[in-house]
Amino acid sequence: MNTRTLETNQQLILENEQALAKQLARLVLEKPVPPIWMIFIPIFFVFHAWRIKGYAKGLDDFVDQLLVSRRRALEAATESVRTGNEVDFEAWMNKAAHMQPAAKPLYRQWMTLLVEQYRTLLTAH
Repeated sequence: MNTRTLETNQQLILENEQALAKQLARLVLEKPVPPIWMIFIPIFFVFHAWRIKGYAKGLDDFVDQLLVSRRRALEAATESVRTGNEVDFEAWMNKAAHMQPAAKPLYRQWMTLLVEQYRTLLTAH
């Protein structure tokens, strides 16, 4: 496969994942709304601006944390397509040592499906 096409597809997938994560973050996190009385005391808008800044930081943090596993899966899928080798899930699961034992099989299954989906999307025209 052409490296440029692979890189382009990888970038498109990542942008799509980021857009979906941002939509989810906006649904999950509540945006601060200024009370009507702030119109009469404008100095309180400074506090509201501070809350809005915190909200924006919260959105960014939410998106970053949501995409950690997806970025790893995309990188693994890209490397797998580039080299033609299979993804080493055992090494991947060793990195997830902090995870509860009951969650590891589900996490591995999810990562396997995600990598296969990304591999399919990376090789699409």
